[in-house]
Amino acid sequence: MAGLELLSDQGFRVDGRRPHELRKIQCRLGVFGQADGSAYLEMGNTKVLAAVYGPHEIRGSKSKVQYDKVLVNCQYSMATFSTGDRKRRPRGDRKSQEMTIYLQQTFNAAIMTSLYPRSQIDIFVEVLQSDGGNYCACVNAATLAIIDAGIPIKDYVCACSAAQFIHIYLSIYLSIYLSIKSVEREKVYDSSQQQAIYLSIYLSI
Repeated sequence: MAGLELLSDQGFRVDGRRPHELRKIQCRLGVFGQADGSAYLEMGNTKVLAAVYGPHEIRGSKSKVQYDKVLVNCQYSMATFSTGDRKRRPRGDRKSQEMTIYLQQTFNAAIMTSLYPRSQIDIFVEVLQSDGGNYCACVNAATLAIIDAGIPIKDYVCACSAAQFIHIYLSIYLSIYLSIKSVEREKVYDSSQQQAIYLSIYLSI
């Protein structure tokens, strides 16, 4: 299978799934005894660990204290062995910072922050094996860890990714458009003849 091909000649994806098949999902709660809540999640070949600590007193600078709600602190990271190329991934790299911000925005909206003023909740997520859909797996793992910690949330946060293959339809429409333009250039003025040509073009595609 070529590098840019999404499906093999037999119609399977790289991980053995058919085009319409979803990733298999497995999860376990309470995998860390030291954390207030934890979860391990597998979505296909993507594997994620999540740990939640808190609510607890804010550590470090007191300038971060929020007197009307809890401070939600998130941290996203990837293990050095999570992908095929083993390289050191610092926790402060750009991708990790972006994912951290997205997670923080998500769970700031989901957690009932007003119940724990002047306190802090820490959510740590680490990707152990990356095979696509990292953010979705992290959101789902973090949600399970929050549930395991018993922290009240407004609703369950679930994430998934989807793709739509439209290149086939675009190629059909483009072929029809070019064929019609070529007919118009030939100046076919008889409407019945032109409709017959259009119909033959459509049926031939």
